[in-house]
Amino acid sequence: MSSSYLRGFSKENLLRGLVGAIVVATVTLLFLMPIEFLLGANFGPSESLSPLVIWFFSVAIWFVLITLFHAMLHAFFAFLFARGEKAFEQGNYSRAIRCLRWFAFGHNDHYDESGEAHRALLAALLHLKHYPEAERITKRCERLGFETDLEAKD
Repeated sequence: MSSSYLRGFSKENLLRGLVGAIVVATVTLLFLMPIEFLLGANFGPSESLSPLVIWFFSVAIWFVLITLFHAMLHAFFAFLFARGEKAFEQGNYSRAIRCLRWFAFGHNDHYDESGEAHRALLAALLHLKHYPEAERITKRCERLGFETDLEAKD
């Protein structure tokens, strides 16, 4: 999980950031063009910059923002996993559940590609006998293809 700190800067995530930046910059420019035509020559910096230059700089700015935000999310989830794992090892299962529960929310499985956080969460839930939630996590693990050697009910 320590590689999650840098996973936000992987080739795939940089490409996602670039695609997102191109889409956002294009949509922004499409919404600004009619305003520029309505206001004419008095419209801000476009007097000296072409729309293509504005679009290019907009893509660059959005790329940096999207990529840094995504990398920050990877670092945040790696930090949460480390705290949850440490709490679990110390026997503080309720704190481990608080840290690891974030991975069980929708679309957060991207941050737990190996399923380690889900398995640790399931074990902590079973230690505290939270069987209904443990069953839900077990089903989620099965759906995501994570192997669990634990049963949701004793």
